Amino acid sequence: FIVFDPASIEGSHDLKAYYTSADLRSIASHTIVRDLDWFIGVNADAVVAYWPTVVFSSGMNDELRYAYESGKETILVTERPKDRMLPSLSPFTTYKSKLFWSSDDFAAYLRLSPELQEVYAWIQEEIVDVMRLQKETRTPTTKEAFKETCAAVCRYNLPEIRFEELKGRIAELADGIYEAWAPLISSMQLGA
Repeated sequence: FIVFDPASIEGSHDLKAYYTSADLRSIASHTIVRDLDWFIGVNADAVVAYWPTVVFSSGMNDELRYAYESGKETILVTERPKDRMLPSLSPFTTYKSKLFWSSDDFAAYLRLSPELQEVYAWIQEEIVDVMRLQKETRTPTTKEAFKETCAAVCRYNLPEIRFEELKGRIAELADGIYEAWAPLISSMQLGA
């Protein structure tokens, strides 16, 4: 697949010393039209926002929203060590995208079949909900309870025959995701 990296395009012309204020206004306007209409609207099947540090980015939010409203698949990848608390992200940032807490998580997702990618995304959402609930209410969880909840979510979202066929893989994915976050979950339970 082809990847457009707008940041690399911005730095490809070392002419900043010659820019006028009119040039800067034109570049800003062109950037918006180029990114939204050309990169996302015409050429993208999916938009992946790589957000290594959680800081506000209106451009990223606008691009993800535009892609989401255009029917494109949208993915948000950030880098969060598994031993550190998840940041509190605005629902206006996360509603429109599948969220991955590391590039490793995203790579694992990409290696799965499309059907298992959907399952993986549901399980990822569930682990985030478990950790948020534990943080806010000090409600502990166990791996078995988590796996049961993930199975229930998948049973609800998949046709029964597909759920039965994928039940083992669902349990395996839930187990792996829980284990990846186990150090943080344990530290949160100890801190309760």
